[in-house]
Amino acid sequence: MARSERFGETQDVAITILVDNRADLLVRSTEAVKYAGVSLLAEHGFSALVDLKAQGVRILWDAGGSAVALPYNLQRLEIGPRTIDKIALSHGHHDHTGAMAAMLRAICPAPATREWPPAATMEEMERGVAGRRVPLVAHPAAFRERWHIRQDGTRVGPTLPPPGAEWRALGADIMLTDEPV
Repeated sequence: MARSERFGETQDVAITILVDNRADLLVRSTEAVKYAGVSLLAEHGFSALVDLKAQGVRILWDAGGSAVALPYNLQRLEIGPRTIDKIALSHGHHDHTGAMAAMLRAICPAPATREWPPAATMEEMERGVAGRRVPLVAHPAAFRERWHIRQDGTRVGPTLPPPGAEWRALGADIMLTDEPV
């Protein structure tokens, strides 16, 4: 069987939409789609939690448009950010990356200051203060500068790429690839 034929095959997946462009409090749950029953914030942006239950892996897919809706909605849904194992970025537009820095701070908190005995080695101290790291997978084009060309030919830009260096400093192990992961 070719590698791509089984790519993505898994059992028992739950996808929770965390941020969407709209919220409709009148929609009812069905057998396949369950609504949270709590009020969530909507904004121009997208984020979802992909829970691969059979593998015990939770993936944050995108991070909404601002640092407001995603953290708020996670709290309302009682989903702890530290339960997120990996991050996948669909593309580098602001409406999919807005809360990334806030999420990385929540997923990979800075280590607490502590006292070290005089006999502690540098290796012990480095291990002791090493924070959690989280894999962040994205296509290489996600970190490119962008321009918008209107129908009349007017160019608008540049829109700067997401801050990869900042995300690395906050705990992201960024993996750029155009292959399935």
